[in-house]
Amino acid sequence: MKKELSKWLEKIGDELSLEASCGMDGTRHAQTNFEALCRLIWKQALGYVETVNHGDKEVHRVHPPDLKAQALILERLEGKPISMDDVKDQLPQLLGRLDAVIKDRINKAADGNE
Repeated sequence: MKKELSKWLEKIGDELSLEASCGMDGTRHAQTNFEALCRLIWKQALGYVETVNHGDKEVHRVHPPDLKAQALILERLEGKPISMDDVKDQLPQLLGRLDAVIKDRINKAADGNE
């Protein structure tokens, strides 16, 4: 069962996504589902501001950086596994730094600079 699931995940991952992505030069190109998933993980790891329309009003939702996504990226880039326990041990320090970043982003969004 596990091999069958992995086979299908790889097959679907290689298929072209319905989304297109922008290259460094600003041109749009087709992307695979693998690339689309990686871009979503990076977006979550870095945090982002989402603009949502409620009638005639725009609301900015701040999504702070996600520690699990950051840990996943670091694990893959460094080739070494890290456990969520490691992330939990560092959580207080990371939350302090993230708090400052989140407040800055909220203030920029409120001022219209984001």
